[in-house]
Amino acid sequence: MIGHPHLRSVLIWNKKESKVRNLFKMIGQIRSHRYDCLVNVHRFASSGFITSLSNAKLKIGFDKNPVSFLFDKRIKHEIGNLHEVQRNQKLIEEFTDANYVKPKLFPSNNDFDKVRSYQTGKYIA
Repeated sequence: MIGHPHLRSVLIWNKKESKVRNLFKMIGQIRSHRYDCLVNVHRFASSGFITSLSNAKLKIGFDKNPVSFLFDKRIKHEIGNLHEVQRNQKLIEEFTDANYVKPKLFPSNNDFDKVRSYQTGKYIA
């Protein structure tokens, strides 16, 4: 179980073993879901290939991705005045809104149990 009310699954690409074979496994797994929309927050060619080969009806990503010419929507990637979360939210502005929303975590009781032993010490971060 993921524990996040807005996520059904998390897909993990194993790049440490059989990187290329696992890349194509990931692409196959994504294609099998027949997503309406795939939003790519990365600027790497590998994630661009996953996006472009996904068969999603709508493919959105940053213009700095080397494979972005195959996306349906390319959003300008600007470094500077925006926090990363705000920059990433620009990818979904078209079908949500332009309002900035802070990320939320949904820790379970088990998650709180795991960190309880660390809550007694003093830390500098």
